[in-house]
Order: sequence, then structure tokens, then C-alpha cells
Amino acid sequence: MTRDILELLSRILGRCLVGGLLLVTIWYLGYMSGAVCGIHALWFGLSPHECSLLSYGGMGIVKMMVLVLFFLPWLAIRMELRRTR
Repeated sequence: MTRDILELLSRILGRCLVGGLLLVTIWYLGYMSGAVCGIHALWFGLSPHECSLLSYGGMGIVKMMVLVLFFLPWLAIRMELRRTR
């Protein structure tokens, strides 16, 4: 029973990890295409430098949170499941 729960949790965390990395990738592609800064410059009056700082900082924070909240627990669960096999 516990093994089934850990397997389920591992699959959920794996999907969240993929989704989070996909979000960061789409954000990066939007930034590199100029769409992100163009929209935010119109809405909020940001300079290109301010937009770059916010985008890179935001991408870094999201990426670190994805790694800490999804990857590390997924890895620990997978290691424990492998150890108990």
C-alpha cells in the first residue's frame, strides 16, 4: 500500500517537474522573441533593462523552486523505491 502511494506521488511530482520546466522554457522563448518585454513595456512602461532583470530573475526563481519542490522530492522517492526493491 505504501509503495503504491509513493509510486503515485512520484508520478505526480514527475509531471509537475516537466510542467514547471516547460513553463520556464516557454517563458525563455517568449523573452528571446521579444514578446514578453514588448507586452510588459506597453502595459507597465518598463525599460528593456528592467524587463531583462525581471525576466531573468523570475525565470531563475521559478527554476529553483521547480527543482527544490518537485525534482528533489521526486529523486528521494525514486531512490527509496529502488532501495526497497
